[in-house]
Amino acid sequence: MISRFFIANSAYSLLQYSLAFTDKIEETHFFCGPAICDNNLKHKTPFNLPPKGFEDEYIASFLKKLESKLKDFSVPFYGNLVTPYAKEVSQRYPFYALSDGASDSHLVEKYLNNPDVLKCFTTKLGHEIENSSNPKLVVHDLKKLWHEKNEKEKQAIAKIFNVNAMSLKMLKQKSVILITQPLSEDGIISEEEKIALYNSILTNYKMDEVVIKPHPREKTNWANIFPGTPIITRQVPAELLSMMVEPKNVCTFFSTAAFSLCPPEKVDIYSKDFSKLVFSHPGKNMGTVPYVDIEKVYGSRPFNWKRIPLSSFYRQQNEYS
Repeated sequence: MISRFFIANSAYSLLQYSLAFTDKIEETHFFCGPAICDNNLKHKTPFNLPPKGFEDEYIASFLKKLESKLKDFSVPFYGNLVTPYAKEVSQRYPFYALSDGASDSHLVEKYLNNPDVLKCFTTKLGHEIENSSNPKLVVHDLKKLWHEKNEKEKQAIAKIFNVNAMSLKMLKQKSVILITQPLSEDGIISEEEKIALYNSILTNYKMDEVVIKPHPREKTNWANIFPGTPIITRQVPAELLSMMVEPKNVCTFFSTAAFSLCPPEKVDIYSKDFSKLVFSHPGKNMGTVPYVDIEKVYGSRPFNWKRIPLSSFYRQQNEYS
């Protein structure tokens, strides 16, 4: 019997829910966006993201179908409020907000002040919000939750994300995991620039030692870009991999998912001189996402801070602000 609903387009939110409410997975109906629609869930309904200019039409249609299905039942929803449809759902049904990791951490305070949100579940990322005494706030330590699970529960969670023994074996054999991000999908840079960026980063490594972990929302076919390089399925959040195996070395542009994969001295972050990047404009969005200077926020952490090898990603000296 279905006792609750989930709505998100985030593998991170799905992982958080699976770890926090493992005993409720079988009685949850999941409304899944494109990033998680292929995950192994017993009860699920995929949804499409509204095309630009048709948001109102798509939202109205979604709510009409939902209300028709639920009738007068007041079923609780757990979801990520950045997801299309979620805001409108929260205004009609009991709603519990789930974070999407660092990408929406700046919105947690807003969620806590939202009367439509009964509780806000965020994760342990080192943000000041963790020290809040707000009774609506619940801070989860994902690794702690994982270690508290028995073997059967761990296997059930791994199955949701289609993690298999072959993937884990491959990770253990490779020296470097590249964590990519939806830079073109979010309008930060073009698809061609994104490919050039990661091509540039990988010049610092031996390709036969690399495995690529794409972001769940990415559409890029990395197997075509880097033929012969193993690609981990995009359905698996990097945070889950970190709970199952510790890689030797991780590299990324600025994905905070890399933070939990291995000790900081083994993490190469290519965000040195972030403010000098051609698309770095404080006070403005980076494409469709809020501007965050990753070096300013996390620069005190002992990662290996590196510049992108390709100099064209940086403004010329006389352009620096």
